[in-house]
Amino acid sequence: MLILAGCGQSVQPFSTSFGVIQPGSTIVVRALHGDINVYKPEIGKPRNEFIIQATGSKGGAALVPPRMRSREKTLFVSSGADVNALLVRVPSSVALDASSSAGDVNVTDITGPVVAHADRGEVKVMVPGYAQASTGPASGNVTVYMGSTNWPGTLHFSARQGDVEVWINATADFHAHMHSDQGTIFTDFGLRGTSQGQSETIDGQVSNTTSDDSAAGTPKDGAHGIDIEVHNGSIRLLQLKPQM
Repeated sequence: MLILAGCGQSVQPFSTSFGVIQPGSTIVVRALHGDINVYKPEIGKPRNEFIIQATGSKGGAALVPPRMRSREKTLFVSSGADVNALLVRVPSSVALDASSSAGDVNVTDITGPVVAHADRGEVKVMVPGYAQASTGPASGNVTVYMGSTNWPGTLHFSARQGDVEVWINATADFHAHMHSDQGTIFTDFGLRGTSQGQSETIDGQVSNTTSDDSAAGTPKDGAHGIDIEVHNGSIRLLQLKPQM
């Protein structure tokens, strides 16, 4: 169940909308242009309250705020030409699907699964859970830090003209497939690859499962996957280790 409320004013930020969304729901954000910046709720705020805040560039002129609508367990947010930046607060255990046609997408510290995309911009995701991210068809880099060791199926990361850097929990078990048409691949997970002309490919299993884990029924391979595809750019798959 979604409960929406809102208010607007003609100063920057010119629109703030808020409401309640339950765990297990999804917030879908689509921006015509401008950045999307996503964070967890502020300290002291209700843990199930979302906030959508829009910033514009027309000064005191009339501005059109983001459009919001809900269906079942999904909140849809879309912004047009008047919005040059969106700040989104996502409650705990709520999924995010965010895309900007011309701007960066930055996601920090939310606990639900993330899908992030920028047509013409950069994508940066830093979450304790898991994410998928992409840029294209124009240039743009992808950087993802994810703390989870357990995610469903295969996570996909891609860039058409840009680099992809993905940091995975060093203790995770997963199958990795990485390919760059024109670029280099580096990983510190101990995987080896092949090259042909300007292209490079790595395809292999990362396993941190001990024999005792295997005997207890923990799968060693095939349960989780990482797929990274780049047309023109480099790939880096790196170990994210806990800070001491």
